[in-house]
Parts: sequence; C-alpha cells; structure tokens
Amino acid sequence: MAPKSTIRRVHQSNQQNPPENFVEIKRRIVSGHGTFSEDAERLVKVALEDPAAIAFGTVASVARKCSVSMTTVTRTARILGFSGFRDLRAVFRTYLQRLAG
Repeated sequence: MAPKSTIRRVHQSNQQNPPENFVEIKRRIVSGHGTFSEDAERLVKVALEDPAAIAFGTVASVARKCSVSMTTVTRTARILGFSGFRDLRAVFRTYLQRLAG
C-alpha cells in the first residue's frame, strides 16, 4: 500500500482540474499506479476493464463489485480529481455514449 503522504500528493495535484474524458482518467490511473492503496488499485482495475460498472453503477454497487468500501469508491474518485463519484460516473457515461455512436 502506498504511504498516505504519496496518496495525499496525488490527490492534491488533481484537485484543481478534474479529468474531462476517459482518456484523461486512464492517464491519471496509469501515472498514479503504485500510489493507490490496494483497495483503490482494485477499483481502478475494474474501472478500466468494465467501464459500464462505473457508468451505470452506484457507490454501493461499485464497492460490492470491487470488494471495497463505499468510502474507498468516493475517496478514489476524489484522488482522481473529481468532487465525488457522481462526477466520475458522468465521464464514464459520456465515454460509453460516444462509443455507442
């Protein structure tokens, strides 16, 4: 698990500018690899492998699917630069809508 100071730095650097699209989210996940907690790593892995789970899920359903707490879901969204899960989910929904054409 990454030290809290590292997680805090990643979070602080992302606070001002949330990702605008899926590619930016993916870039943040890849650049933050190894700095996430073990639970957050599980969550971001699912997010990349199954974007629909995030796009159409709730905090509770995503937490269950990833075997993490609801707090981890919300915290990870914030670490990625979002104000919360709802904003993260919106970007995933937009991504899937564009894929569908």
